[in-house]
Amino acid sequence: MNQYGVAVGGPIPKMSNKMFWFVSWRTSVAAVVPTQIGSVPTQDYRNGDFSARGGRSESVYQHAVRHTSFPQSRINPAIPTALDLTAPLPNSARPDAELR
Repeated sequence: MNQYGVAVGGPIPKMSNKMFWFVSWRTSVAAVVPTQIGSVPTQDYRNGDFSARGGRSESVYQHAVRHTSFPQSRINPAIPTALDLTAPLPNSARPDAELR
């Protein structure tokens, strides 16, 4: 990333000790595209099995589902198709690792 700028200033004529002017300008240019890190659901999560979370529940549905997996009958058939079309499977060595 390149960062550069300029700053200038000085006294205003006829008010030399009472008023001053100052102007600054700064910019930065990214030479490379920044890395983007995201998370996608694992195959187990897509199938409704959340047991890999170790019993932790941060879902708004935690009161409706008491176990760590959803029955297949409660999963809308369009959802797996939509996930296959929009979100790839994880490609990291630890797909269940949470990003901090």
